[in-house]
Amino acid sequence: MLDADGTFQYSRIVALTGQEQDGAERLVVYPDEGAGRLFIRGADAPALAGLYIYGASGQLLKQDPQAGDAVSIRDLDTGVYLVRLVLHDGRVYHRRFVIAR
Repeated sequence: MLDADGTFQYSRIVALTGQEQDGAERLVVYPDEGAGRLFIRGADAPALAGLYIYGASGQLLKQDPQAGDAVSIRDLDTGVYLVRLVLHDGRVYHRRFVIAR
């Protein structure tokens, strides 16, 4: 795109890898519908301070300040959900998961 004076400049390219800059493994979430649980795995999983599950409309459906490595999702209906994972050091991860029973 050209500026009004006919010049242009390239934008800086930023690669999004899903990993922290220090190379730490990201947090991964996956539902096990048979067990009715959402599992949290990764290098930062032990540092989890809170877990919040939101529906597609953005409404907070579930919160668990001591989720550990899994949380019950038996009471959630079929659909797409956003999970917000807060670590003790203040970092926040957002992940999506799908329940398709």
